[in-house]
Amino acid sequence: MTGRNPEAQLKLDALGLEAFIDEILDGKSYRDIAREMGIGISAIARWLSVDSERSARVKAALTQTAVNCDDEALEVLRDKEMEPARAREIAHHLRWRARVRDPRQYGEKLEIDQKTTVVNLSNEELERELERIRQARAAALPDAATLVPVRDPWADDPAPPQAEG
Repeated sequence: MTGRNPEAQLKLDALGLEAFIDEILDGKSYRDIAREMGIGISAIARWLSVDSERSARVKAALTQTAVNCDDEALEVLRDKEMEPARAREIAHHLRWRARVRDPRQYGEKLEIDQKTTVVNLSNEELERELERIRQARAAALPDAATLVPVRDPWADDPAPPQAEG
């Protein structure tokens, strides 16, 4: 048994994967499960990372519960008895939970618009383009005559001034 806390690993093995998945399907978080078992969340992460099949099954269970979180958020928002501000806050949390549990379905959708042009240049053309870039950079630099001279910090220090006495 590897890991920093073999006791926690033994507790998780005793609980078993099926019971762990049932806890997830009941809507519990890793924090809830860890608290009930008296172990740290990092022990759960290590336990899951050891076995890719175990990790995949728990991820599938989390994905299933994301739908439940989203449905519950809708129910909260439809509840006429609840104060609107409170309903919005609870629904926001439940949707966040859905996004964490299934980011593919409930996460932020990113749209990337990219245009790429591939140009094959000869070595001579590449050299000309490189020279053009060098000249443009040199032209953007200030004129050397306008620069204030800066003492070289690596030069030897001159002799210290003599004290008058």
